[in-house]
Amino acid sequence: MISDDDGEDKSTNVDDEHQQHDDNNNNIGNTNANTKYNNLPFGRRHIEFFDAATASTSSTALNILKNLHSLSPPYPPLSSLHPSSLTSAGLLSSLLLQSLTVVPKEALKGLSSCYASLISSGLALLSGTTPPVSAVASIESALTSSLTPPSASCLLGLSRLRSVAPTSRLRFRFCERLAPHLLRPPSSNVAVLWSVRHQADMRAAVVVCEVIMDNAEVFFREGWMERGRREREAKRGVDIAARADGQDEVAPDSDSGDGGDGSRDGSG
Repeated sequence: MISDDDGEDKSTNVDDEHQQHDDNNNNIGNTNANTKYNNLPFGRRHIEFFDAATASTSSTALNILKNLHSLSPPYPPLSSLHPSSLTSAGLLSSLLLQSLTVVPKEALKGLSSCYASLISSGLALLSGTTPPVSAVASIESALTSSLTPPSASCLLGLSRLRSVAPTSRLRFRFCERLAPHLLRPPSSNVAVLWSVRHQADMRAAVVVCEVIMDNAEVFFREGWMERGRREREAKRGVDIAARADGQDEVAPDSDSGDGGDGSRDGSG
């Protein structure tokens, strides 16, 4: 994890780049209390970058994404965003979250297919039933064998954005806000945000989001696609072997059944 000193340097650079705007609305690491954010929903802790979003900026962001999608459907939508230094923090955070939920099936292509594996690894980290190194390796394997290059690029971008936060507390809060939108249970027609299953999985999802943000550069280092291809082939081989074993176990039962029928026919 990046040290607070490194985070503070990056935060200062962001402030310099956006000095023409209100510092409170543009500094992802600002923890100063603001009366405008005193009434946050239950369980949601303050982080300036996301709290700058309003109903108006969310509506504007959704319209922007729908227009982009109608012109040339980008997938994932997050890969189509190229905000300028003049984009307000409220609109930027709204674009970020809306881009992860505008496609009902999944936030990034491939995440729905590895959702169960990711949550399982997160639960293992929470319970301590699996060594952390093994759980993190499982998360890496699930991602590299499921995601497309654009999806991996989006995760790298989110990881770099999160690193701007100057403290570990704010980096954790970033994951708390991001995880519900990034990791959703698979669905074919609706974005199941805060479904019963989603709520039950949320602690594990936040932990997995932290692992991804902390290790994205390592997970998607050079050669990750080839590693993912080998993982898929190995899993396919295991599945084929398991099905073959299952058929071998069923065959003797069916033979004995036929023999039993024959003996009854003969006796009759």
